Parts: sequence; structure tokens; C-alpha cells
Amino acid sequence: MRVRSLRWWYWLGTACLLGASLGGWAPGLALAAAFLAFQLTHYLARERSLRAFPVQTRIAFLALLAAGTWPPLGFVHALQLAGTGVTLVFDYCLLARTVSLLPWNRARPLTFERVWRTFATGPVTGSVLNVLER
Repeated sequence: MRVRSLRWWYWLGTACLLGASLGGWAPGLALAAAFLAFQLTHYLARERSLRAFPVQTRIAFLALLAAGTWPPLGFVHALQLAGTGVTLVFDYCLLARTVSLLPWNRARPLTFERVWRTFATGPVTGSVLNVLER
């Protein structure tokens, strides 16, 4: 079922472009960034808020893409590709879970238990924010 979601196809396209870039195709990184900017614009238009979780995850992914262009952080792109692959196959998004810990995304204090639960909880249906805030 998740294969049919627009979210899944967006991440698949991103993974393909990022993988092509890591494979040596020069335009891949720029196209991945442009595709993410398009996704960001789409979710921003739909949600009408920078605080919307799909918007925040795209901003974070774009920021990591930009950071990875600095040679000492080039490994970040490989981590992004691996993380996107895990998201596509297992529906477990490490980036989304990390973003969920930001102060404006949680109503409770940040504790070790909270961090553990955030990363140790298995794949969820829907937004990780809805599951972890219970």
C-alpha cells in the first residue's frame, strides 16, 4: 500500500537522483536538490506551514544535501542514500525521527527515555509525530 503513496514516490525519485550522483553522474546532485525543492514547495502549498512535518523533513534533507557538498562532509550523501533506502524498504525514517525531537515538535521534555523511544520504536503507519507524542 505504501508503494502507491506520493510520499514514497518522492523518496524513490530522490534516492535515484542521489544514487546517480554518488555513481558519478554530475547533474544528479543538482537534480536531487531541485526535486527536493519541488517537494518542499508542494508540501508547503498543501500544509501552509513551515512547521508541517513533511516540510520540516524536506528542509532538513536539503540542508544535509548542502552540507555534503563541502568535501569533509561528502560522506553525508552516502548516509542520506542509505537512510532513504531504509525508509523506502522498511518505512523507518531516521531523519524524521530526529526532526521529531526538535523543541517545536514535542510537548514533553527531551529525556533519555524519549530519545530511546523515538529511535527504538519500530516502523509506524502515518507520521512518527502522531505515534511518539502519545
